[in-house]
Amino acid sequence: MTSLTDVKQETGEHLWHQLISDMNPDALQLDPRYFDDAVIGISFNYGCVLVYDYDRIIELLVENEDMNTKEAIEHADYNILGSHGEHFPIYIRRKKYFNES
Repeated sequence: MTSLTDVKQETGEHLWHQLISDMNPDALQLDPRYFDDAVIGISFNYGCVLVYDYDRIIELLVENEDMNTKEAIEHADYNILGSHGEHFPIYIRRKKYFNES
């Protein structure tokens, strides 16, 4: 099994998808071509699943899918957050976004 330390030492970067596949082959992941930059870590509480930054997902949809912010939020809420269950990723909003007015 690949450890996070091994991945960081061998490559200098996080290979989240390889690591999560080794730890939990049933873990579901967003398409790494688009959403790798939104991965912030791994949760060990629910059978090892990826944790994504919701706000970064919105930014990536706006940058890469020719959506405005409202469209990106609607898309993410329905198509990404609307899917949940065992082995699904966890999505979080960072504290700084709740302090903005």
